[in-house]
Amino acid sequence: MGEYNLIENTSKVYFNGGIWESNKCGKFEIIAKTDRNRVDKRGYKEYTHYLCKFEDGTIVEAKKSEIKIGKVRNPNCPSICNIGYLGIGMWKFYINQKATKEYSIFAGIINRCYNPKSTSYQEYGAIGITLDNELHNFQNFCNAILQFSNYDKWKNDKNNIWEIDKDELCEELNIHPKIYSKNTCQFILQKDNLAERNKRVSTTGYTYIGISPDQIEYEFTNIREFAREHNLDDTHIGNCIKGKAKQHKGWEFKTKNLFEIALRNRYRFLFNELISIEGLWDLSIIDLDSIYKTLNSELKQVEEKSLKIKKELNTKIEIVKYITKVKLKENINKRSWKVS
Repeated sequence: MGEYNLIENTSKVYFNGGIWESNKCGKFEIIAKTDRNRVDKRGYKEYTHYLCKFEDGTIVEAKKSEIKIGKVRNPNCPSICNIGYLGIGMWKFYINQKATKEYSIFAGIINRCYNPKSTSYQEYGAIGITLDNELHNFQNFCNAILQFSNYDKWKNDKNNIWEIDKDELCEELNIHPKIYSKNTCQFILQKDNLAERNKRVSTTGYTYIGISPDQIEYEFTNIREFAREHNLDDTHIGNCIKGKAKQHKGWEFKTKNLFEIALRNRYRFLFNELISIEGLWDLSIIDLDSIYKTLNSELKQVEEKSLKIKKELNTKIEIVKYITKVKLKENINKRSWKVS
């Protein structure tokens, strides 16, 4: 809690036993005043620090200005995707307003695994990859990586050629879904990590179409590998597929026609009974949402290597999302027409 001594608290505002509210970490109680001080313009010492105890028992020292505006932080309160938290210890998120190397990989893992808005989520969190619960605490995470293979090489790396990896050891230990943990992580060279990634089939299970500037059409399933082979950027390809960009270096990209895939394979959707794609159009948005939730639940239970089943489920999910989107737009148009 820092170097300080406790002194008598005579404040009529920040008195012992006073209950305050933080902006993000809930309520806390002022339990003492410390002798940490600053010297004002007149040369007098002004004692401005207090001990604050949160409802989970965590005790922190805070300035009265922080208490007043609710900026007292509980280091044991999740602050990254409601999962990761700083914890109490020597390791820091930032030093001189710059993220530490440890924090960069910690935040990166949590975002890939728990943030649906992350560009990498579909390849991690969406297929069940997680960070071990014990390592949600940043202090535990930093203490753990000290024991990972090649830690010193990663720590002293100035060219960002070393990366954290969990795939190789998870495969050796036959752990699925894969997990970042004390026993499954190591640091490996970026080129080796990239080579390993490119061996795997695209985890989405989709087939994509790439049309070159010369109007030559290519089919592919692994975005990273295709990007590398054609000197393109996988993130920009993803943006084109998602409709966020029209072209990348003159290339156009799209997902192979989902309805054609579903019709050719005679996909059926379970809703009271098995129904065809045509039947989906007769359902309400609430019914479509029910089917969507069921398909997502099934997808989470599919083993990582069951690519055929995963491809079918992903295709069905995208079809349901598309039909729902069209119906929502139709409803909005109907309401607008009635108003006019």
